Amino acid sequence: MEVGSDDENWKFSLEAHWLSKDHQHTPFWNSEEKIKIPQLTISCKGENFVDEFGRVVTLRGVNLGGNCKIPKHPKSDTHLKHSLSETKNVSFVDRPFPLNQADEHFSRLRSYGFNCLRFLVTWEAIEHDGPGIYDQEYLNYIRQILLKAASYGFAIFIDPHQDVWSRFSGGDGAPAWTFDLIGLDVHKFTETGAAILHSEHHNGGTNFPLMIWPTNAFKFACSTMFTLFYGGNHFASNCKVNDINIQDYLQSHYINAMTTLMEKVSDIPSIIGIGVMNEPLPGFIGWPRLDDLWKGSNLKRGAMPTPFESMKLSSGFTCNIKTYSKIGTRNLSVEINKKKVSAWKEGYSCVWKSQGIWDIDQKTGNPILKNPLYFANADFGKDFYLPFVKKFQESIRRVFPKAVMFIELPPDQLNIADFPMIDRNEFPNCVNASHWYDGFTLFIGRFQRRLNFDVGKGKLVLGSKQVDEMMSSQLKEIKDFGSERMEGSPTLIGECGIPFTLNDNIGYKGIYKMSRGVRVSISSRAKMWAASSHHQQIFSVFDRHIRAMNTTIKALESNNLSYTLWNYCATHTSKYGDGWNLEDLSIYSPQLFIDKTDSYSGGRALPAIIRPFSVRVSGIPVSSRFRISTGVFQLVFESTAEIGNQNPTEIFLPFLHYPNGYEILVSDGTFRESEWDNQNKSVLVLYTHSQEVTKHTLTIQRKDPL
Repeated sequence: MEVGSDDENWKFSLEAHWLSKDHQHTPFWNSEEKIKIPQLTISCKGENFVDEFGRVVTLRGVNLGGNCKIPKHPKSDTHLKHSLSETKNVSFVDRPFPLNQADEHFSRLRSYGFNCLRFLVTWEAIEHDGPGIYDQEYLNYIRQILLKAASYGFAIFIDPHQDVWSRFSGGDGAPAWTFDLIGLDVHKFTETGAAILHSEHHNGGTNFPLMIWPTNAFKFACSTMFTLFYGGNHFASNCKVNDINIQDYLQSHYINAMTTLMEKVSDIPSIIGIGVMNEPLPGFIGWPRLDDLWKGSNLKRGAMPTPFESMKLSSGFTCNIKTYSKIGTRNLSVEINKKKVSAWKEGYSCVWKSQGIWDIDQKTGNPILKNPLYFANADFGKDFYLPFVKKFQESIRRVFPKAVMFIELPPDQLNIADFPMIDRNEFPNCVNASHWYDGFTLFIGRFQRRLNFDVGKGKLVLGSKQVDEMMSSQLKEIKDFGSERMEGSPTLIGECGIPFTLNDNIGYKGIYKMSRGVRVSISSRAKMWAASSHHQQIFSVFDRHIRAMNTTIKALESNNLSYTLWNYCATHTSKYGDGWNLEDLSIYSPQLFIDKTDSYSGGRALPAIIRPFSVRVSGIPVSSRFRISTGVFQLVFESTAEIGNQNPTEIFLPFLHYPNGYEILVSDGTFRESEWDNQNKSVLVLYTHSQEVTKHTLTIQRKDPL
């Protein structure tokens, strides 16, 4: 039986388990003992985030949420056949969740120890009806949901999210009318191989290749739109809308939409800034030869046309295209566009043909490539991305002067663009917000503690120590972008996480057994983390995921990095994951939520996620690490006269890892405990160090080591 195919049945079984209990208790988010949570005020100072007292702040949070990529109305989860039928009359109101559910979700996230949210919006959500037509109901909803988030003490930054340009090119982000501007017909992308669309791939459903977005990143629809967005003036000078070059037209509408949103929320103190664009792509900019594939990327999967082949396909020519397996191994070729369909609407033709890149041979009638080096030797980051960032930040800061800009380049695993040198005088108050995933776990879908594969270098890695070193080294390289290429700016890893379909759905197979009344074996670690049999079973079936998530977070901690996990999806299902291209990375699933009195109910891999960490440090952190196997947390920092000790160092301490209590050991000074939230699952340790020494250590350990 296919795991997840009997989705509603196992969901009902778990809910029945809840209903059999005494369910008259007050839900955790309606507690009468609510405490006032102070708002977190953040700014950038050198390579650190600091609060209003100069204390160094560690931001730990989550992307909220994966379902913000797709409209709420009409229901547009990507597996649905009709999901792309409506291009204008859509609504993203209630993404990530309705206002009347906000207390539940924000209370839960606060109990996880999070103090930061990367809040997703899309260009389409704001401006789906047409150029300059904004969805005011959505903008009002965003303001209300962010005001509620601020009341829970979260530092918030807005993420203008996109993946491979748009929902209509296999991702999310831009509205459909952006394709209309140049005459592309979004309903012809599958036939012409211009994009891989979940809803049209073997009629949707669960028959869709996982993590196929890198392939779409190189397809015609995505590559053409990004080339025009960043390089239209240079590479397509005759492509204009109302006498305005396509680059200027697209950029101005994107910037104006995001500026309008930021003006709407500019008076909310907890909002610290905005990302420039999630995972921007260069399109064809910098492509060495248009008759060859990009050599630098190992992430080849499915049908992979060269740029010239994709141009031919979009113009109604049939081509035999190389295909690749999951790990980049060349397979047989496949014939695409047998019916010779054109992706261009009547009266339009290929924008690249009009630029003289290719033409039709008058004798043979076949396409010929005239300028294979047309895009070669262009520096995307320096000459195309940064000029856009400059325009973006100038517009945003006219309405939100103190906004921090979160900058990121294309995903590192694609190896398609170098991180440019960024002058802090020209780009002040900016953060390196690059993403990082363990490529082997994400793209291969397996976690092996002692075996990994360095996707970027194409090298096998053996041994748990070597795997840890590889991950830590990769993250150090990313952190160096902030310190070296951004002249000493902070780094926050904007996305990181694990897929919950690991190792052939091992977690879901365990859940399915539980739903049928089969008792799963309980690990000793699960017995420590939970008292109830149900939670012990949940932690046991997700044991491999806990290990994978811990390995990721341990690598982040080794570099003292702030991060926001991908992701929290309030509408997650076992069958279709986060509702977008079968991705399944949500740390929460409502189908596991069976105890309304428990904020941990419904969470996944929580023992790895919920862990002690230094929230604010009255000094400069040297190291801050947690060892999940022993429960030992240790913070080492150096105090400075500038920061002093008038305001204490704060440590988030969850009881989850300390079933028999804990001991706090300090090298000097004093400490006390305070409330974190109203869930009684954790405390905030307030440590006041001595001014007689400059190096300080705080250690938390179990009273009875297991």
